[in-house]
Amino acid sequence: MKPDTAEMRTQEKDSPGRSGRLRFLSALICLALAWVLQKVYRDIVYPQFNYLGYSYQDPQLAPYALALAIVCLCAMLLPVKLRRPSDTIVWILFVVAGLPAILVPHYGGPLEASQAAMLSAQSGAVMLAITVAARRNPLSLTLPRISLPVGVFWTGVAVYSLGVYTLIFAQFGVPTSVPNLLDVYDVRGDYRTALEGAAILSYLIPTQAGVVNPIVIARGLQRGKTALILLGLTGQIVIFAASGLKSVILSTPALILFYAILRRDRFSYGWLIALGTFIGALGSMVADLARGTATWTSISVRRFLLTPGLLAAAYVYVFDEAEKGYWAYSFLSSFRTYPYTESPPFMVGRIYFGREGMNSNASLFADGFANLGFLGMAIEGGALIVLLWLVNASTQGLPNALATLTFVVPAIALANSSVFTTALTHGLIAGILLSMLMAREDRGRERDDARGAAPPLLTR
Repeated sequence: MKPDTAEMRTQEKDSPGRSGRLRFLSALICLALAWVLQKVYRDIVYPQFNYLGYSYQDPQLAPYALALAIVCLCAMLLPVKLRRPSDTIVWILFVVAGLPAILVPHYGGPLEASQAAMLSAQSGAVMLAITVAARRNPLSLTLPRISLPVGVFWTGVAVYSLGVYTLIFAQFGVPTSVPNLLDVYDVRGDYRTALEGAAILSYLIPTQAGVVNPIVIARGLQRGKTALILLGLTGQIVIFAASGLKSVILSTPALILFYAILRRDRFSYGWLIALGTFIGALGSMVADLARGTATWTSISVRRFLLTPGLLAAAYVYVFDEAEKGYWAYSFLSSFRTYPYTESPPFMVGRIYFGREGMNSNASLFADGFANLGFLGMAIEGGALIVLLWLVNASTQGLPNALATLTFVVPAIALANSSVFTTALTHGLIAGILLSMLMAREDRGRERDDARGAAPPLLTR
């Protein structure tokens, strides 16, 4: 029996005392994560990668204390329970992009303390706006629910996947080995060169890796079908072997962890995302300090957490006093003349990192600043809010775990991509379209959580 809206809204509410304790716990975990990030940067990343632009200075007490307070405020306002896909996306955004942009510029990168404090305040304001607005839908945005029959939907997924892998094999050949995670740059360079002659693959491959394969894996987890899980994992390995994109292979274990969190409603707490990140970062740090290496922290902490924060500082350094880009190199090129010969990622790579041709893609906090300063950050944040409303609208009636896993990889991509790039290239819009088509009629068989489907949108 489908519960009514009033019942679901009642179910969402924890007691005030319990909710307050959980929000305080979220803040404490994020403070612990902040401590690990600074220690990893100072003791491992800076000594090993200073030559790549990972400079370090001790943060000034007052500005850094303010940044930590902003982190705590954001953590306490984030959703306590992961009730709908937007809740998980916002938590991921905060951990991989928001928290690093608020904290890392105080000890990593070229900014003065006053500039770092301003970046913290601006990033925190945008993050808070996204957090508060994502769960609401004041415009009452809705999407048509096409809901294809189960057989038709999965046949379409199979046909699409077969077409994508056929194009991959035709362009790159059949992979005979998997590249080392620490040495993928030659593979990645060959991949980018090959895409110049097959531009359509630059859209098809990220959609396959970011949305379609995760849906297959989620279906396998949901139904206990090992063959489907292995099929999705094999697809990710093939794409990693062809592209050298670490995010494809490293985000795959995250899908299984998120499913474990989301499959039972009573365990689907947002702070578990921060806790898992903290444990992973701490474990990587301990392993590297014990061995005197930077292997594990480089693969995980530096790649996914510290670099987005450093890039936020680098973008402010390059574009603080320079003319902004106004997205004239991208979707607004027909309306405005771009003042530079390089797009912002390549400008930052050349000016800050000193490397010609380096593509320093960055999050909405960095990309928005490069295009229109704080207003640009707010614009990208606003665009993401609307997309999150559409995500929630497209997944109504789907089991929360299945719906959310569709968007985990695009959410992780927000760490090093603008909102517009994530929407068009990294699968956010594709996920919305697939969610609209996904079958709802077998919802009663799902065992993802105590109530099955994600709740309706709150409209006020």
